[in-house]
Amino acid sequence: MLTPKDAALLRGLPLLREAAPAAVSEAARHCSVVVLKRGETFAPDGQRRAWFDVAGLLELTLNADGGAAMLDVLRPGDVFGCLDSETPPARPFHVRALGPARLIAMPRADYLRLLRRSPPFARALLAALADRLSESQSLRALAAAPARARLPRILLWLCDKLGPDIPLTRRALAEAAGVTTETAIRLLSPLEKSGVIRTRRGVVTVRDARRLSELALD
Repeated sequence: MLTPKDAALLRGLPLLREAAPAAVSEAARHCSVVVLKRGETFAPDGQRRAWFDVAGLLELTLNADGGAAMLDVLRPGDVFGCLDSETPPARPFHVRALGPARLIAMPRADYLRLLRRSPPFARALLAALADRLSESQSLRALAAAPARARLPRILLWLCDKLGPDIPLTRRALAEAAGVTTETAIRLLSPLEKSGVIRTRRGVVTVRDARRLSELALD
């Protein structure tokens, strides 16, 4: 069962703001909380729950053969997990906190009951998942682009999603762009020298989005 503070965080999420209060309160009785420190990872594999990000940024990563692949960066209000399937995902995934983060886990049965009882929540979730699918398709299209354009496109996508200060390491950016860490470092170096970006430990800051857009078209 959630504390009053965590229950308020859950009810305040955009996805649940228009949901039936009684239905949300009932679901909250069976929810639990996971707190992550910066850099800490968490693997919800096999847990049939809907996970709501109520505080902090999370890097969602797929554990693929031969390494990891970043799927998305989640913000407060996003939801992930085994949402509509009886079985766990075919490929395990984990999340890494990009800063202090807080997750609320809702058992699948309560999540499905909430969907049935609250059409506004169902509509909001459908819209959010459609946006995520569109983003995912855009990222998949990057695979056909040359590496020199792929990294600027990833930086632009993250800048649009998170703002100019992107709290990702070079390794995480390399995973997102589908290149090696060494290649990412080589490609980021001229961008920093020309003032397009600035890097510091664990953060890349986009300083000239217009120039970055031009490089993304190459």
